[in-house]
Amino acid sequence: MIRNAVAILSLALLVGCARLSTSSLSQETKFTPETGKAIVVLGFGCETLEGHECELVGRNLINGKMNLREGENFRVGDWKTNGLILFRDFQTVSIFKRAAFAVAPGEYAITEVSNQFDRRTYLTKIFKDDNYYIKFKAEAGKINYIGDFYVNALQLPAKLVKYRVDTTVTRDYMKQFPGVQGDLLVQELNVSVPALEGVIPKVQ
Repeated sequence: MIRNAVAILSLALLVGCARLSTSSLSQETKFTPETGKAIVVLGFGCETLEGHECELVGRNLINGKMNLREGENFRVGDWKTNGLILFRDFQTVSIFKRAAFAVAPGEYAITEVSNQFDRRTYLTKIFKDDNYYIKFKAEAGKINYIGDFYVNALQLPAKLVKYRVDTTVTRDYMKQFPGVQGDLLVQELNVSVPALEGVIPKVQ
């Protein structure tokens, strides 16, 4: 019985570790062009319902295919609630968060919008098979700013409604990380074609 309990606990820890994504930068983060890593910076705005968590997910691509090792992937998003939400109508809310991550250099794609409420995840994939609609390269030794993505997650599938680049705000944002030194590489991605055309909505 004890042996089974230990085995179950070990499996749970392994699963928990496998789900971890790349951590965001902190004031203690040290980064220079010689570190061999890359920084990815982006903004994410989401129209959703109060009490929902809305996330944008980026994943590493290896030979054009998704890398499922969560340590090489990143997520940006947030919860939004104004207090107790039981027994009343849900209100439409706007979430915006800017985030920066240290990642392995290479090819990446924005792959999904995740909207979570009441232990259910409503997932909109921004790819079909191995055709990724929003791809970019994280260059080693650079602070790679890939723009700000705005999503309407009030519907399923979610819709990318706006994409913009704000270099000035991003430079100011990066000043809160004094240990991160390097050139800001602004990448204006090709998202003019509706990025969610042909995506697969999925409820888990």
